[in-house]
Amino acid sequence: MALITDPKNSLGVPRWMDAKAYPSDRPLSASQWRWEFLRRRPDYRKAWVDHFDKCQARYDEMDKDGLLKDRREEYRGVGSTWRDVCEPFGVERIAAPWLAEPGVHFWRTTYGWAMGAPSLDVPIESIVDRHNELEYKGIMLFAFDINRPFKEQAERVQHFFEARQREERGGVLKPQRQHVSLWPNYLRALDARDQGATFEQLWSAIVGSVLLVEEHDRRVDGNTPAAGHQLWEQAQNLMFKVTS
Repeated sequence: MALITDPKNSLGVPRWMDAKAYPSDRPLSASQWRWEFLRRRPDYRKAWVDHFDKCQARYDEMDKDGLLKDRREEYRGVGSTWRDVCEPFGVERIAAPWLAEPGVHFWRTTYGWAMGAPSLDVPIESIVDRHNELEYKGIMLFAFDINRPFKEQAERVQHFFEARQREERGGVLKPQRQHVSLWPNYLRALDARDQGATFEQLWSAIVGSVLLVEEHDRRVDGNTPAAGHQLWEQAQNLMFKVTS
């Protein structure tokens, strides 16, 4: 289940003490998990507030031309499309943080181009560089020729991709094991601090109901506030990792 928002809560997140309000009956999709962490990022929330205020001012000016006097709620669910605001978060628009889900066409997509067989005779480096101005930071774009075997093209792409990854990231990145079953507890930890809970309170409430898997999550020298602070820091790190 996606998190159910509280209409009285401007951020749309559950009251952190209500463990049943967090997803547990079935895993969320990757995009749903990403949204749950993204809408908790302080910089995303600020981007929404700043951008919404600007757009609301535009609507106020347009009222003179006969538009509805108050379109605030209508706009809150639509979001924005300004690239300079959206690009840092990997989205196509800025949607209201209180939405349970941002809807379709929200996450930034990558685009490919149809290329004829002769173009694939060009070194793949030249193909990528030619479209460099269309690339987003950290994104590489490739096109495949359906008239040629996939395997040989995939091998060329993998070779070039890994070479670029070594250059940009210092090495070829490997998949990391993720304990998704624990992620609802990290959402609770983020919400707990946002809603004024102490580190001791969040540790006692969250870890008291579920034993975290990682050894360093279970105890920090028996110091509950320190353990709560560590849990919150891990939640912060995960929040930016999932949404980057």
